[in-house]
Amino acid sequence: MNGPLINSVAARWAKLGVMLNVKSASNVSDLEQLLLDTARVSSANSRLFTLAVTWLANFGQYVSGRRLAHLIESDLEKEFQPTLGLLLELAVKHSKGTKKYRFNSAIKACEPAREPHPLFDVERRNSAFVRLAKQRATKISRKWGRWTAEIELKTDALRPTEWVASHNPRLARRAILTDLQSQIMTECENAGGKMDSESELAMRCRASRPATRSAVNQLELAGMVHTYPRGKSHVVEIQNSGAAR
Repeated sequence: MNGPLINSVAARWAKLGVMLNVKSASNVSDLEQLLLDTARVSSANSRLFTLAVTWLANFGQYVSGRRLAHLIESDLEKEFQPTLGLLLELAVKHSKGTKKYRFNSAIKACEPAREPHPLFDVERRNSAFVRLAKQRATKISRKWGRWTAEIELKTDALRPTEWVASHNPRLARRAILTDLQSQIMTECENAGGKMDSESELAMRCRASRPATRSAVNQLELAGMVHTYPRGKSHVVEIQNSGAAR
């Protein structure tokens, strides 16, 4: 297992308010990418998997479900899709309100395992452990082909909502945005604070140009972005992007 990637994943979750004994990352520029990386390392670290489920059950509205689905389809290896599907479905199971629907498209983008086995590496060491893991596997984990017993959330390992929001202002504003608006903000942030054209933005978001234009207009009215013409295109730039952490 990739040790540096595990350390990077843990540091990014610490920045998001998960209390881990690691130095937190300076920022989390891409929450959706973090979820992909979490799926890649979960088999080697059961605590990270459980804490990720717990965080999503409480702060799932910070995630752009549309963007996560697109990244799964384009970037996540087939072998890790069952793990992410299981992680997201467990988060939905323990969520309340509108957070329950945030991950629908992402869950649909994940494919169950063709060759089922225990989720965690420690349970794959010998045939006796494999049989026991299968016996204890929940219905949801059997569905995804990554067997695990019931997950007990660790809410006492999360910092308060106020802390998470104050230390991650870029993510916090997602809670009041639509999924497309959230994805637009993320794409602009990942492009250095602005996108050079609305047409490119629409393409990255896999949305129609009218839908993208409407979402950009709403963001501009809220003072979150500024648009201005450049040739035949319109630049979309985040307002006060330099001040955000």
